[in-house]
Amino acid sequence: MIRYQVRRKVAVHLAECGHTQSWLAGRLGLSTGFLSQLLRGKKCAGPRVREGLRGLHLYEGWSFDDLFQMEDDLSSSEGLDHSPVRPVVVHDSSIHGP
Repeated sequence: MIRYQVRRKVAVHLAECGHTQSWLAGRLGLSTGFLSQLLRGKKCAGPRVREGLRGLHLYEGWSFDDLFQMEDDLSSSEGLDHSPVRPVVVHDSSIHGP
């Protein structure tokens, strides 16, 4: 299954044009929390979101590739956190005694 992330420059352009995430969320019919996750790369953009962004006057003239990045290309993405996940070690004295 192909998944798409919203590119970081979408959020940058939104701010440069003087619009808020609440404004964009309202235009796309999304909650502000979900939109925030999309713009931070925590969630992927489904077909409805992709169609909605492409239809906005704010992004007129932008290509699909300007707005979205395939998940396979995320290793070289702009601004997403790719730091390794560290295991969590829990020290429970009730297991081994005091």
